[in-house]
Amino acid sequence: MSAESSDLFWSYFDGITSLKFSLSDLETDKQVYDACIGVASTLLVPAQLRMAKLALSMHLTSPTVRMFDQIATQNGAKVLDCDSFVSIASKKICDNDGLRDILKSIQQYNAEEHKLETYLLDHSYPSSDNKSLTAILYGELGTKDFIAKHKILAGDADKG
Repeated sequence: MSAESSDLFWSYFDGITSLKFSLSDLETDKQVYDACIGVASTLLVPAQLRMAKLALSMHLTSPTVRMFDQIATQNGAKVLDCDSFVSIASKKICDNDGLRDILKSIQQYNAEEHKLETYLLDHSYPSSDNKSLTAILYGELGTKDFIAKHKILAGDADKG
């Protein structure tokens, strides 16, 4: 969906994070698939939904998913003892309170000194293009901890 449009991606993202349950609470891959397709079906016309299902069945995005996994690994995902983390201000933050503390003191950090490498395929939050300190959220979409960290970051980005 991100290849289609950024707005579509963020609408899908919001749909997943707004589910009444966490995707990680579901017991089978089929349940996760059905939940994700359910969200997609509210955003796509039937022909687009069929194409999305076909793309999933053919594993067309597997190389991209693998690339993001490698980037996360290079940035500490396998050595940190948490399911999701934020890279910000030359730190890797697992704790939500620690993340809030960093965001409260963001003025003390020079964005150029703590510049993070970003890629064209990265998803930039819509209200975050103000050249301030970059934060990168690593984790699995739809998990409780990922959703909590995203809400913290999004709230801060929305405030400017």
